[in-house]
Amino acid sequence: MNLEKSSDEHEKVTVQKDTMVNELKSVGPMFNYRIEDGNYSESDLNKISEQMWEKKGQQNLDFDSTSVDVINEKVIVGIIDYTIEKERQLRLAFGDFPLEVVQVDPPNNHRGSYGGEKIVNSRGGACSSGYYAKSGSNHYLITAGHCSRSYNASTGAVTNHTSDTYKYGTTTLGKVNLIRYGGKIDALTISVSSGNANSNININGAVRKMTSSQARNGDTVGQAVCKLGYATGKSQCGTLKSKNVSYTIAGAAFTELRGTNLTSTGGDSGGTMYNSFQYLGINKGSGGGYTQVYSQIGEINYSLGLSTYLQ
Repeated sequence: MNLEKSSDEHEKVTVQKDTMVNELKSVGPMFNYRIEDGNYSESDLNKISEQMWEKKGQQNLDFDSTSVDVINEKVIVGIIDYTIEKERQLRLAFGDFPLEVVQVDPPNNHRGSYGGEKIVNSRGGACSSGYYAKSGSNHYLITAGHCSRSYNASTGAVTNHTSDTYKYGTTTLGKVNLIRYGGKIDALTISVSSGNANSNININGAVRKMTSSQARNGDTVGQAVCKLGYATGKSQCGTLKSKNVSYTIAGAAFTELRGTNLTSTGGDSGGTMYNSFQYLGINKGSGGGYTQVYSQIGEINYSLGLSTYLQ
């Protein structure tokens, strides 16, 4: 059962039915509440996903990826070589688990990077791919600005490595076009060919094609957010906790970054933030009292004069 507090923050707390009364008492009587039917919390869905991977090897089950869909309360299961029989075997093995079984494309290394995958610059620095964007006939890959920026804490000197060239595996993606570090975004653009641009993300080894991009200021505190990054590996999902995280780092002041209850590991910088089939932004790291912060995609596109590539 989902319990939603009617306040400006619209914080949503998922609780089991037998603890609903205690949750009401702990929040206090000063708010009005809307109670919605629901069966699975985020924790429930994560446990289901973990159990599926455990049983995959034990029972020789055939699937290639899982992704938790918090909003629709289900686990999306990807099969590269899909057959009705494979789906039937999964449903027999997992009984009443809330599953959606879909066919997915396998990742390959002879193309432009997909969201969340490892990209390496010509100085050897590694970050994660975010999303592709365009301006007129020009196409760009977006990742974190600090991936091609150096800061000397002793002297305060800043170096923007605009000569960096990025690769995905053996595929040369392109050269840095613009770095923006400060204000509402930590982002850089890499000029890419139209042939490498795509709207795919790599979730736990399988491909998902994204269909939309969140508008500027289109997010709501309490909504579900997920993060991809090559260093962490598997997708993480959690909750948006703040739309205005402000702090100073490496000689730059930031404001209106998004704060979540996720985590970030070195190398995850620039990785895709998403929810279901929608892009939300790119990972920055941690800061401002939050274990994970990101630049919102609408702010990035507005600041850089871009539109998200969704073909």
